[in-house]
Amino acid sequence: MAARRVPDLLISLVADKEVHATERLFRLLSLRHRDEDMKGIYRGLSSPNPKARAGSRELLENLLEPPLREGLLALVDDASLEERLRR
Repeated sequence: MAARRVPDLLISLVADKEVHATERLFRLLSLRHRDEDMKGIYRGLSSPNPKARAGSRELLENLLEPPLREGLLALVDDASLEERLRR
């Protein structure tokens, strides 16, 4: 039973790291784009409301330039992990 818990703990750890890394990334973006509400965009991306997520995603698409745009959109996308990693 303990061996089964290890993969679950690793998955939880990686998910937690992803959340914190994304939050730090948005904090850095707020320094770069001081006139934009990056905190609001970040909150919108994690909203249960599909319209809020779509609006935040659209703001990022228009605000960021490649290659940062593609990487960040893949990171915050609702797609499966495999699809996000592919992008």
